Amino acid sequence: MVTVFIMLMLMLLMASMLSYSARNAISEQQMSANELRQKRAFHTAESGLELATEWMLANNVLINADVEDMLGTNIDGWMVAGSQRWTQCAEVDYSADKSHPCWGESLDSRRDDSFFYQWQGSTKLPINAGTMAATSDTRVSVEALLCLVDIDLAIDPEIASPVLGCHTDPALVDSSKFLVTLLARGESDCLNGQCNAEALVAKQVSNFSIVAFARAPGIPLVTKSSFPPSGTSEIVANPNAGGPGVPLSVWANSNNSCPAHPAVDPSSGSWATCEAWEWYGTHEVPAGITCSQPSCSCTTDEAISTSMGLSDIIGDDFLLDTGFPCDLFQYYFGVSRNAYQTIRNSVTVLGNCDSLGPGSHGVYWISGPTCQIAANTVVGSPENPVFLISAAGVTRLAGGSSVYGTLFVTDVEDATSELRVSGGATVFGSVIADADLGHFTGTFQIVYNDGIVADASAAGALSGIHGGWIDYHKEWQ
Repeated sequence: MVTVFIMLMLMLLMASMLSYSARNAISEQQMSANELRQKRAFHTAESGLELATEWMLANNVLINADVEDMLGTNIDGWMVAGSQRWTQCAEVDYSADKSHPCWGESLDSRRDDSFFYQWQGSTKLPINAGTMAATSDTRVSVEALLCLVDIDLAIDPEIASPVLGCHTDPALVDSSKFLVTLLARGESDCLNGQCNAEALVAKQVSNFSIVAFARAPGIPLVTKSSFPPSGTSEIVANPNAGGPGVPLSVWANSNNSCPAHPAVDPSSGSWATCEAWEWYGTHEVPAGITCSQPSCSCTTDEAISTSMGLSDIIGDDFLLDTGFPCDLFQYYFGVSRNAYQTIRNSVTVLGNCDSLGPGSHGVYWISGPTCQIAANTVVGSPENPVFLISAAGVTRLAGGSSVYGTLFVTDVEDATSELRVSGGATVFGSVIADADLGHFTGTFQIVYNDGIVADASAAGALSGIHGGWIDYHKEWQ
């Protein structure tokens, strides 16, 4: 009897252990399955963020623009009435709906001043994420918040307005800076419209300039090579480049410590500098920036500086700098000329300038034997200028051509690179000659415009913000 009793007890103990082990195995399996579902939902949300970032990058120039037909293709900026894709959070009642994208803003002080993406009745970005899904039981949607920001370049480090709040009028924002918060909702183990796992992931991205420290080229002509070139040129000064009311037209290299110190003789050649009102012949710059008169020019009697034959007047707007940066490329882009590939790899690279036109925008790098802007060709626009970096052997502007933006000619790829002008051409913005200034025929005109230069220098790409990634927000549900 004792033996039978012991055997029964052992059997009961073993049965209990087996039952416990089975329940524990099932529980661990369920936990493992739940963890797998959550991970899949998380990675699905992450994929949505990446798709949304690329989609925003493709539409970078439109995001906070209030310009109609911005690209010349009947596409308006996203702040234009009728095409507006951003709705201010203060305009809607989102208080009771914690899934509303406005709750993705963590700071109460700037939530109402933020804008949420809304187009054709939906707050979801049209990224077609479903076509990229690896499996049919996952899904992702991404929403977005916009904060219009303003950068104070006079402060070190530079301070952005989101510290205090967001702007609500794009016309008040300098340099067209913005901050976009992408809100991704990833789901997995979905069947018949129901999903068993969800992950919320947020990421902040902002547009940034390829120009180091957002340092806009604030002088119409910057040259490290000989000045003036052979030929005729006219330069419209930046009226405040040297301080309020102190115009500058040319910043030329006179640094004896530079490896290839150029010969600078501003009293030679045929050139003149003047103020904008003198060049335009009116105190108001025309709305389209271009000359509205039969012809615009810097006349001798109104010129700040001029060198025409034996008549020379060299004014304070001509800066011969003994401390000129020997590596002009590094001065503007923040990387050594030997590391130019860092900049080249981050922008649109073209083999020539043939495809550039009025609808061109953003930053281009030209790598090849020739960059020729054909006669009467317009590149960029006043509302949407370009930052054109030409590393071509010869950069040539043909007669009647116009460029809106900044033209940066460099010899980092070809030591013999030079800028030539034939038949007369105009750059509305600025020119930086990190290469030789070649022969000019006709009259080469550089008309400085602060807004165009600032917008061209602000062009670049989108990048994540330090500390701007979170996998969940306490308000957004």
